[in-house]
Formats: sequence, structure tokens, C-alpha cells
Amino acid sequence: KNKLVGTLPDTLVSLTSLELLNFGNNNLTGTLPDILGSLTRLKILSFGKNMLTGPVPDSLVFLTSLKKLHFDENKLNGTVPEAFGSLTSLEILNLSKNTLNGTVPEALGSLSSLVEMHLNNNILTGTIPDMFKYLTSLKSLSL
Repeated sequence: KNKLVGTLPDTLVSLTSLELLNFGNNNLTGTLPDILGSLTRLKILSFGKNMLTGPVPDSLVFLTSLKKLHFDENKLNGTVPEAFGSLTSLEILNLSKNTLNGTVPEALGSLSSLVEMHLNNNILTGTIPDMFKYLTSLKSLSL
């Protein structure tokens, strides 16, 4: 565990060859910047266990090579983006232990490569989407 503090710099956008971005287990604050969506070669994106606030950026929909997304144990709010249903390479989605609200998007049922999905310990409401029956690769589900 490091003790990096502060907000994420917009200069990350210049790291266009980046495939792994891991700032997990720090004390980062502020919001997740929209510019993360321009790092289109990312396969792993991890900001778990920080103090980040605000919504999950919709711009992450452009990360079509993304396999692992870890935003767990922050203070993120808003909804789980419906657009995440287009991240068809995604194998792990971890948004647990935040303050996300709204319903679980039906579109997540189209993530046929998904092996793990963790949305537990939020304030989500509604029903479990019927589309989840298509998550045939899923080995771990926490709601």
C-alpha cells in the first residue's frame, strides 16, 4: 500500500500505449476523469481502495480492450453505466463498496466474457436482470 494523495492528472491522456493502469490502495481523492476513456489500449484499469468520488465516467465505454475494471472501495456515486454492456472483452467488473444507486443495468447481461461481477455493498435497487442468464462464463457474482 502506497500513500499517494491528490487527484488524477489530466496528463494521463498522453500515455496512449498504456495497457495497465493501477492506482489501487492509495489515498487518491477527486473524481475519475473522462480522459480515461481515451486510453483505448487499456486491458486493466484499477483504482480500488481509494477515496474517489463522483460518477463512473461514461467515457469508459471506449475501452473496448478492457478485461479487468476495479473501482471497488471508493465513494463513487451515480449509476452503473448502461453503456458498460458494450465492453464485450470485460472479464472482471468490480464496483463493490461504493455508493452507486439505481438499478443493475440489463445491458450487463451481454458481457459474455464476464467471469466475475461484484456490485455488492452499494445502494442498488430493483430486480436482478433477466439478461443475466446469458452470463454463461460467470464464476463469481456478488450483488
